[in-house]
Parts: sequence; structure tokens; C-alpha cells
Amino acid sequence: MTASKEAADLDACEQEPLAFSGRIQDVGALIGTAPGDDALSCFSDNLGRWFELPLPTDELRLNDLFADDCDYFRYRRRAIFEGHHFVVRNVLTNRGIEGDLLLSEHPTVNLYEFEPKIEPRVVPHSQAMLVPVTHDSHSLARELRIDTLLRRIHALTSYPKIMLYRFLSDGSGEVVAELNSEDLDNYQGLRFPASDIPRIARNLYVDNPFRLIFDTQGRESSVQAAGDDTPDLSRSCLRSVSPVHVEYLGNMGVRSSASFPVRVMGRLWGLVALHAVEATAIPIEQRLALQQLVEQELSRKLMDIRITAEHRRFNASSDLLHDSAVSLARVLQGGHGASPERSTESLRRLISSDEVLLRIDGRTQGQSSLVGEDELEAIIEVARAQALRGQFSTESLHLFLDQDEDFRQRASGLLYATTGIEKRGALEVLWLRSEQAKTVTWAGRPEKLRRQVDGVERISPRQSFAAWSAQTAGQSLPWESSDVLMASKLIVQVMAEERRQA
Repeated sequence: MTASKEAADLDACEQEPLAFSGRIQDVGALIGTAPGDDALSCFSDNLGRWFELPLPTDELRLNDLFADDCDYFRYRRRAIFEGHHFVVRNVLTNRGIEGDLLLSEHPTVNLYEFEPKIEPRVVPHSQAMLVPVTHDSHSLARELRIDTLLRRIHALTSYPKIMLYRFLSDGSGEVVAELNSEDLDNYQGLRFPASDIPRIARNLYVDNPFRLIFDTQGRESSVQAAGDDTPDLSRSCLRSVSPVHVEYLGNMGVRSSASFPVRVMGRLWGLVALHAVEATAIPIEQRLALQQLVEQELSRKLMDIRITAEHRRFNASSDLLHDSAVSLARVLQGGHGASPERSTESLRRLISSDEVLLRIDGRTQGQSSLVGEDELEAIIEVARAQALRGQFSTESLHLFLDQDEDFRQRASGLLYATTGIEKRGALEVLWLRSEQAKTVTWAGRPEKLRRQVDGVERISPRQSFAAWSAQTAGQSLPWESSDVLMASKLIVQVMAEERRQA
């Protein structure tokens, strides 16, 4: 496949309207109302399976569908996620069918998703303890107690495969821990390309407590809207599944799947992903328990571990940080004892890199041993264009500018921080890292295929997920979050020291 064709395929993945599919999985019913109104603005066409429809659908109101008084839903509901997802347990439809409501609030629509009661499937604790768990002991802190956590999830859900999937800085991911209780392929330690979970799908994980694919072979129901607009289902728990993803799971031999986001400081760190070879529903009660378990035992502990590590690093580097800021302020002021060379050496010790370059008022201090003048200007142009609040970092500069092999090998990683290029005496600091080629073992060849589906050519996921090794190029060692924070603290202290010395 040519590079341009592959880029077009990946762009198609990113543009797929997941939130506006207009369909839900046919295991429950969806009812939508406008905020502040109880008239139905949209509903799934399977509504009559669980509800009597005493009036034409365009005249129905929420209270017409439930034996409960819906005015009291707001008092009975319990917040489960970010202040816009709620649960109302043990509701009764006007046909006398008991179930639970998942309510999600959106600026344009409130979604009420009814799921009838189902019996939970629970694995006895003694059996769960026998299930093998493999994990990467070098990348997972001991405080996480991964073995215990995955076995608790297995006992709670009966899913035979449970994985901890971590996203990397380029959007790709790897399975860092796995529980496998059946004769299923093992993915622990394997890498998955970013296109397997495109950015549009990752964004949906950030905004939702979980994602459950009840049955890849199950039916779907259309969502009828009062107007012409397709309702926004970005916060729907029953939202339908992309055909490409259904095929992807089928190629894995998976029929049911559940995913629970692991968020650290508001950002998506990874997923707890569950796979089953047969249709395996997870009742709402178990889903909520599992979501709380992931939040407490992964998200919060990962945040605590990160904060502790950052505090240790800042405490150990506080003197060097202060000395570096003082030295840079002297260079900017042109004061006695100012030495750009001494400053860059301390900055290399502050944040590990192959070279540090200083620019003042757009002029480079000294000469680079890694990049030529034209190459440096190209890097600066990228850094300024991409900087957010005066900072930018990447391990893969080739994604932002054209680099031949030699240029890429010399400079693949960049951490950039500035006091603001618009001001006089502007300081720009560039930490550069060279390429670090390494062998990565992927779950199958990380590329999309094309084939005819119903007479239309579209992308298709790979057929095999067998381990496939390849040498990576164009990446440096990754910048840690503490590196980025250290660069930010340095700029703040330089500006404060400038004011003090003025």
C-alpha cells in the first residue's frame, strides 16, 4: 500500500461518525429528550418491546412510558461519572418490565437508556484465583497489585480474557498485563498501532465510564429523531459498533467486549479491556462495580505514583533547577559571569538529552553539533507552530517536518520551551534527542487492508494478530511528563529571576 493510500485510509478511520451512527445495540431501548423538557425528541425503534405506546410517538412524553413518576428520577439518580452520567436503579416500564436506566446529559439531548434486568454471571473466588496472569513487571509499579486486580475483575464478570492496555505517546498501545482463562491468543507484551483505536474513539473513552459491545453478531435498532438531525450519541452506552471494529473483533475470535477507561489527571492512560468468545452481558450493577474498581485501584493509584515520582525528582533537582534559572537569567541580562555554554551543560543534566540549544531574540547561542543551520531553522519553525502555552514536545519530529534518514537519526526528539517569542529578550530552549531504533513486536502486521464490502471498497482490519517483529525508526527516547513539567518550572523561574536581577 502506498503511503498516500494508507494515510487516506487512516484519515477515513478518524472521520468515521461514531457518535452519529443513528443506531444502538438491540439489547435495550433509548429515549431522548431535550434538556428541560420531557417530550420525546428521539427514541429507538424497538421501544415497543418493553414499553406500551399509548399515544402516537410524536405525542409521547417521558411519564407516559414508565410506571414510576419520572419527576422523581432526578432524586433517585446516582452520579457515576464526571457529573453527566447517572444511574436510576430498579425502574418499572408501563408494561411492568423491571430494569435500570442509564442517564447521560448532553448540551443538546438527555439520553435515557433502559436495560432490562439480567442475571449476573459470577466466577467463584477459588476458581478465579487459579487463572494465570502475565504482566510486565518492569513497567508496572508493585503498588498496583495487577494480579489481584485482574482476578477480581474476572470473578466479577466471568470474562475469560482481561487485559490492561496502555497508550503510548504516538497513540499506539501495548498490553502490559493479561489474564487468560481459556485457549485464547495471548497478547501480553504486544504492540497495537494507533489506528486500531483511532483518536476519535479514544476521545469517546475519555467522556464515558465504560463501553460494552454486547454481541458482535447481535441486532441493532435505529434511532428515530423528531427532527432531521441525527442525535449525538457520544455519551450513549448502547451506541452501535463500527462495522470495521466488528470485523476486527471477529478476526480476534471475540464476540463480546467491554472496555473501561483508565484516566490519570484527566487524560486517557489506557484501558481495561475484556474479551469473550461468546455473547456475555455484564449487568449494570457489575459494570458500576468494575468502573469503581478501575477508578480506585488503577486511575487513583497511578496518579499517586506519578505525583510521588515527580515530587522526588523535583526535590532532588531543586538546586540544579535554581542554578540553571539564575545562569539563564544572567545570559539574558548579559551580566557578569554569563556563560551560554555553562547554562546548556546544566540544562542537559536537568533534562537528559543529546544536546541543548539556546536562542535569544531568534539568534542561536553557539553552534550545534547535531543539526545544521537550515535544519535548526526548520525545527524552530515546527516548535513555534506547535507550541501550546510556550511548550512543545515530541519523540517523532519526522511527523512534523520532512527529514531524510541522516537528519532523522541525528534529531528525532524535541522538547521546546520559551518565555514568549513576541517579547524582547525572548528565550527559547531546545532539548534534542537522537533516534533510538529498537525492535517492536506487534500483534500482527500494523497496516490496514482494502477489500470490497457490499460492492463498496473500504478499509478492513488485519486478519492475523500473530506476533510480528519490526525495527522502529524515527523515534527518540520518550519525554517523561516530569521532563515537560521541569521545562515549565525552569521558564517560570527564569522569568522570576530576570525580574529580580533587573
